[in-house]
Amino acid sequence: MPKTFKNIVNNVITLIRMYKIWKGHRIKKILELKNKKRFRGQKAYAIEYFLQKPTKMIKQGDLLYYCDNRRKEDTNGKKVNFKDNSRGIEQLRKDILPYCWKERKVNGELYFIYLPELKELVTEEIINNSKHKNDGFSKKQIIDALEASKNKCELTGLDVEQGNLAADHWIPKEGGGKSIATNCVILNKVLNEKKNKKPPVDYFCSSLLNNFLTISQKTGMDMEKVKEQLINSIREF
Repeated sequence: MPKTFKNIVNNVITLIRMYKIWKGHRIKKILELKNKKRFRGQKAYAIEYFLQKPTKMIKQGDLLYYCDNRRKEDTNGKKVNFKDNSRGIEQLRKDILPYCWKERKVNGELYFIYLPELKELVTEEIINNSKHKNDGFSKKQIIDALEASKNKCELTGLDVEQGNLAADHWIPKEGGGKSIATNCVILNKVLNEKKNKKPPVDYFCSSLLNNFLTISQKTGMDMEKVKEQLINSIREF
């Protein structure tokens, strides 16, 4: 066998082996989802469909069609008031499992694949950004805080696609704040940098609240009513 041809054969065999390893890893990740009891109805059907195509981009229309058919099977074709499938799938992708998807549009059709490794990369970046800090949060503390905040800024609701996130000492270390779980807050990275060493109430009043009041005044709102509503909201909290 010529050396060049032999090299090509060996490369093909290597690629096949790598694909099988990757496919096995993909199936394992999807099975981890299937074993979670919280996924029911269309979300459970969607996970079934992911298992059928673990390494392929899935067409959203095909997934919704599959979910509809599985729903009919489980209800023996009876008419049941189910929520819209597309809403359930969107909730799965955007809210329950954020940052775990690679997607693209082809001729107006949405395709996506479940890749939890993408979320792991986001998490690792946030953890690495905190490594240089002395007496910082542990990896577990940051991961737990990200899970609790659903990977969103706890102050603004912005997610990582709208700006990087950071693990913030809500009570700054300079003010006696500790690197403990209850003091670990996920913030938009820009807000985290602006807050810096300021005590949280001082930061909020001098920055966010002051800006809000300035805008309210500039746009002609009744400032007495604005202040009254803010005070009432604080008292009712």
